[in-house]
Amino acid sequence: MADDLRDALQRALGDAYHIDRELAAGGMSRLFLATERSIGREVVVKVLPTELTNDVSAARFRREIEVTAHLQHPHILPVFTAGASGDLLYYVMPYIKGESLRHRLTRERQLPVADAMRILGEAADALGYAHQRGIVHRDIKPENILLSEGHAVLADFGIARALLESRAAGSLTATGLGLGTPGYMPPEQVTGERSLDARADVYSLAVVGYEMLAGLPPFTGPSAQAVIAAHLTSDARPLRELRRDVPPSIADALHRGMAKEPDHRFQSAAEFARALAVTPAVRTPAPSRWLPIAGASAVVVALAAWAVLGRSTPPAVDANLLAVAPFDVIEPAPAVFREGLVDVVSRSLDGAGALRTVSPSFVIRRWQGRADPASATALARSAGAGLAVFGTVVPTSGDSVRLDATVYDVATGARVGEGDVRVSDSRERIDRITDSLSVRLLRVLSGARRTGTPRLGALGTQSLPALKAFLRGERLYRLGAYDSASVAYEEAFTIDSNFALALNHGADARGWVKGQGDATKTEWRLRAGRLVAGLPTRDSLRLLADSVGEAIGRGLSIDDRIALARHGFDLINELTRRWPDDAEVWYRFGEAHLHNGTGLAGASQRQILAAFERSVGLDSTFGPAYEHVLHLELIVRRDTARALQYADRYLGLSGDSTTRTTARFMTAVLRAPRRDDEALARAMAAIPRGNRRNAFYMLGGYADREELGARLARVYVSRVAAGDSITPFMRGLGAASLAFRGHFQEADGYLGERDVLRVRPQLLMMGVPVDSAEPLVRRVLAEALQPDARGAYAYIPWLAQRRDTAALAALLASATARQRSTDQAVARFEHWAANAVRAYAALARADTVAALGVLQSLPDSICVLLCDELQLLEAQLLSSRGRFAAADTVLSYERPGPAALPVTVLVYLERARVAEHFQRRRDAIEWYSLVADAWASGDASARPFAAEASQGLRRLGGQSGESR
Repeated sequence: MADDLRDALQRALGDAYHIDRELAAGGMSRLFLATERSIGREVVVKVLPTELTNDVSAARFRREIEVTAHLQHPHILPVFTAGASGDLLYYVMPYIKGESLRHRLTRERQLPVADAMRILGEAADALGYAHQRGIVHRDIKPENILLSEGHAVLADFGIARALLESRAAGSLTATGLGLGTPGYMPPEQVTGERSLDARADVYSLAVVGYEMLAGLPPFTGPSAQAVIAAHLTSDARPLRELRRDVPPSIADALHRGMAKEPDHRFQSAAEFARALAVTPAVRTPAPSRWLPIAGASAVVVALAAWAVLGRSTPPAVDANLLAVAPFDVIEPAPAVFREGLVDVVSRSLDGAGALRTVSPSFVIRRWQGRADPASATALARSAGAGLAVFGTVVPTSGDSVRLDATVYDVATGARVGEGDVRVSDSRERIDRITDSLSVRLLRVLSGARRTGTPRLGALGTQSLPALKAFLRGERLYRLGAYDSASVAYEEAFTIDSNFALALNHGADARGWVKGQGDATKTEWRLRAGRLVAGLPTRDSLRLLADSVGEAIGRGLSIDDRIALARHGFDLINELTRRWPDDAEVWYRFGEAHLHNGTGLAGASQRQILAAFERSVGLDSTFGPAYEHVLHLELIVRRDTARALQYADRYLGLSGDSTTRTTARFMTAVLRAPRRDDEALARAMAAIPRGNRRNAFYMLGGYADREELGARLARVYVSRVAAGDSITPFMRGLGAASLAFRGHFQEADGYLGERDVLRVRPQLLMMGVPVDSAEPLVRRVLAEALQPDARGAYAYIPWLAQRRDTAALAALLASATARQRSTDQAVARFEHWAANAVRAYAALARADTVAALGVLQSLPDSICVLLCDELQLLEAQLLSSRGRFAAADTVLSYERPGPAALPVTVLVYLERARVAEHFQRRRDAIEWYSLVADAWASGDASARPFAAEASQGLRRLGGQSGESR
């Protein structure tokens, strides 16, 4: 029977939707999860029961649904379409990940007052919006209030009205009751009144509010008839008798909302909300906390724009900002036109005179509706745009299509110009069609806005095959299918070798597959940067910033690296200032500072995390930002619950990728019973070898009490990789994970002859003995004489700890000699190395004044060697002299390095000491907590540091694991 219904529904839906599976039943209705084939969007198809539909006119039902389909509000779940086939009556709506209020009430019974008031406020806001448009819900109940990330979304809006209006006059349901749910219907609906108004919804919402706070409905009985009788004749028990913590004003407002006579209730949803002292708020992402950036004032300017965005007030309307809505496409016109026109036309019009356009990613994420004035206006208002463009793609004779477009003024609610814009051409010439459309739209706007000539073919190609390949790559990239996306982008710029955007985005995709150091990725990125002429401002700035970032550190001097880094960060900051609603812009901010900020004065780890969170908040379907969010949530905030929430959202996206495989592994082990190493080993063995490196990257620096990163290293070496040839890099990652948790001796046993991550120097600093120190010193000095001495320089702090001034003098001589190299990059690096040797040699001689002098002479905007060690040493020397403010400045920058090592923990301990000196309790508790957790079970040489951190926590009244 279930299969018969599914098959019949699939036939009714045709090729527009593919049914994936049946969801849990929605009351008497049947719910199916489906995919909208044209854009890959997940939807829910709800099939109404035959007892409600056997006397319904399907045509009238669809017409009534069309009325409510125009509702565009953040707390209203829209209806995309409705249909009928035989006995089937169904409608299609978005798929919301979350639960219904009914599920939450079943689980918790009573809700916190603050949560209940937020849900009531958002529901009242949605009802007020609909009531102003003459639409009454008629079936408010917990089942129809969905909770998406804690926020209320009203479902089934207008369905009861559509059923009622499409029946034969006076017809009622098989139970003899008016359409609705007995436990929540107002008396006038119970008695069959058809002309219900806003006050009916107010009554139902008040009943829901009572139930959320009291833990039970206001009217109960053994049967539906008994409940209805109670609604007609009984008064609800005073709410404060059941729950004393409910404020009297709220209890009084709910009782008035449930008045038997409509005239005695609140006359509107807005009035009801005011009586509850609830301010209805449109859902907006909350701003993240930003820490100051030492020496990077331009970044602060960029982040100020984000702070403004975090406010709950709608954005101010910009008369020169235009939103291009997805076009309705009538088959058999190609579906690529739907979102492709958003991208191409937005880029064509952006920057034409004073005109700017809303980011295509923002539009596609927010769009829920049809190409009509109401939907386009709602979209524009949500983006703060004063203008909207919407339209239709219609197939005409042969292989031609016609585009009908309208420009709408949001403020006046009227068309701009004298009529619609219409262009026609072959469906194979999307480039020519969009260019013609852009020109004509600008002509329409010329009387109302100061515009200039559009950049025809603003995506940078005149080739339809190249454009199609690029758009295919865009879809795959967003899904995280980086291999396939890279192939599609390469196809695009192979067809058109000057296609800059395809080269740039191809470099993005290839970087995920081959790594940031891939030479081909670098070539594509730099080629794109040379082809920006003629692109819209947003794209040209972004491509320039990316090419600048790619050039940093590639055979350049330190001075050139500093100049390039500052230039690249300035470009990124300008992008965030001018396009703060663009998810990709914030992703670029995070990427630039994550990959180019190591050793440079860029953003802190918290600022990088906040940028990626901002990207995801603006576009929750933009897959590339999620991996960094997951990693940084764990190592920066140490917020396991928050990381898992992001992981669940990421894994809920369609498509698959290497990073998603790692995310699945991460969620499995974080949710597994603690200390279950057998389960951890099985989970790791089940993922491909390439994902194991990502797993170390994600979890190796996670300072949890259960030591997940250290356990990961142990099970990998002892069980998973026992029969494999373990690479030196994987050995190094395992050793780094153990060393970060204070297991120095064990970490040393994991290292082979090749210590590619330079873990051993730090192990030696933490007291791990060597069988014979002298052979090691001789080997270090021998390495120092080789063309690339960077490995030897990692031992400088250890040699100073041994007070081996002779070895340090030899290293200094080697570095000084290489400063005469004709290669400027080598010369400047060796200059830095020589100064590092001088600082530690002075320390070995107990001349701390000289050591501090050398450290303070180094540039504060860049570091190329021993960055964490030098930062720690300078801060400690300053603190020992009572110069805590200067030490605080030195410690204020968190380098987003790839590996967590013992020195990382020591830097956090010094941060905690300085923060406690300045009575910054919250910072001190967070950093003391990290040290105490990281080294609580470490070797004997780690325990004094963990003990100091624990004592600091006790002094401050904090506790282990506390984080902001």
